[in-house]
Amino acid sequence: MVGSSFVQVLSDALVTIRRASDNALLLNITANTANLMGEIGGSAGSLQTSNPPNDLRFTSDFINFSSATSLSRSISITSATPAFAVAPDGLLQSFTAAGAGSFAVDYVPTSVPEPASLVLLSMSLMGFGLTRRYAK
Repeated sequence: MVGSSFVQVLSDALVTIRRASDNALLLNITANTANLMGEIGGSAGSLQTSNPPNDLRFTSDFINFSSATSLSRSISITSATPAFAVAPDGLLQSFTAAGAGSFAVDYVPTSVPEPASLVLLSMSLMGFGLTRRYAK
């Protein structure tokens, strides 16, 4: 029915972004499931996934995601052609669309020594070294 909302669960959803100059992997987002939401007869929607609860994985040639505690992505879909429609089998019919998205990662905080502590440690090590040098 035109105008009614839909949620289509997608399996094995994949988004890959590569640098054009050398084909380096900037970001690869893989999800076991993702929810595509929109309105029947409409041309805009969104694709959302988060971990937990979904199995979402980020990989990159430049970023290490191994210590991430939570991941999420959101992709806005516009200009769907043809407009969203449900096939007789209850699934969405194929469409082509433009999209823009974002991703978020939360990491386990790590402690980093403050600069004053490092300076104090360096000065004390230099003092020990000079003391030992002049003691000989």
